[in-house]
Amino acid sequence: MPLMFLEVPSGLDRSAKAELLAGLTAVIDKTYQFPDTRIFLREYPQENVCQDGRVDAGPIRPVGFLEAPELSNVDAKRLLVVGLQEVIAQHYAEIADVEQTLILINQYPLENVGWLKQLQSDNPMIVQAVEALNS
Repeated sequence: MPLMFLEVPSGLDRSAKAELLAGLTAVIDKTYQFPDTRIFLREYPQENVCQDGRVDAGPIRPVGFLEAPELSNVDAKRLLVVGLQEVIAQHYAEIADVEQTLILINQYPLENVGWLKQLQSDNPMIVQAVEALNS
């Protein structure tokens, strides 16, 4: 059930996008070992991005928003962030300022997540997976 929105410059072809999305999914799935990882790619032309108050301020700095269950293990978060940034850098190095990639992690307690017509705090499989993740 992790969800990621990736805000990036336009410019990757379909094949590169497929590789990017597969790589991001692999990193997320390695951390959150349960189903339904979704990633939405949002692409912007340079003229539609303002950085530090300026349009055309240089290469776009990617931003990733990860919406996921609570993860209390800081080392796991570190590995997750590094993995996501590496995949983004691998695909956008030529068209974005990948050194400045920002990853924002928004965490949700399971009682604030609804999926498959139930709160995930009522889903034993997800509760066990999150408990194992945070042990």
